Amino acid sequence: AVVSTQSGHYGRGFLDSSFCTSYRLEILQQGPVLADMLLWEPALLPLMEFLEVHGHGHHVLFWISVQAFQGHLNAVGFTSANLDDVGGDAIALYDTYLSLQVCVS
Repeated sequence: AVVSTQSGHYGRGFLDSSFCTSYRLEILQQGPVLADMLLWEPALLPLMEFLEVHGHGHHVLFWISVQAFQGHLNAVGFTSANLDDVGGDAIALYDTYLSLQVCVS
């Protein structure tokens, strides 16, 4: 409960602060880690451009799509009331990235 309260109350302020930006830059200067690059937009954009040049941009787009779906699912919850909305998003992810037609082409 304490961690949850502190994360909700202070976490957003820290994430938006210059201290967090300075810390992230320090981490990236020590050697970028893929998880850091995927979670921080200023590092994600150059990574996407690099991967697109080498023909692998679709991997990052898949990850971004899944993260957006997970965020939406966490925000609205998975109930029968929003099953059509969440189910439609899941089907769109499947059709775009996972279906047999996509894997074959």
